[in-house]
Amino acid sequence: MDDLGFFLFLSSMSAILVVSGVMAYRGKYVMWLALKSFFPGWVGLASLYLGIAFMGLSIFMVLEELDILHGPIMTLIGLAMAGATFVCLPIGIIGFFWLPRFMLPKWIKETEERIARGEDKLSQALRPGGSLYGRWGQPGSNAPHRRVDGDGKQIE
Repeated sequence: MDDLGFFLFLSSMSAILVVSGVMAYRGKYVMWLALKSFFPGWVGLASLYLGIAFMGLSIFMVLEELDILHGPIMTLIGLAMAGATFVCLPIGIIGFFWLPRFMLPKWIKETEERIARGEDKLSQALRPGGSLYGRWGQPGSNAPHRRVDGDGKQIE
């Protein structure tokens, strides 16, 4: 293969992206949530689609290099790989900015509902009387006289 280095890079990146994307969908790998401050979408979930697109491209490269796309079955396999690439690549790129709700895993939907109800620890801390109330753009953030103790109660 003339492009062996590119093929190896593409194959290894696709494997890493697919594994991390599957782990993100299962909720086992959540460190990618730190990227939510840079990208408004779901970077960890989008990595699955980018990995599938890169994998389809690398398989298509191998089939093209081996020149075995002539039979009807191999033509269908080549079309499937090209189709997977051209469907998953835009989904992966758009996923950095937005994913529709039906594409989000159950654990993210449950977390969003828990935050909306105010049942998670951060939401409770940001409530009036909470330990973080008055910070991070909440009302009262400019009040220098307001102090809160460790239990979230105001100190006079």
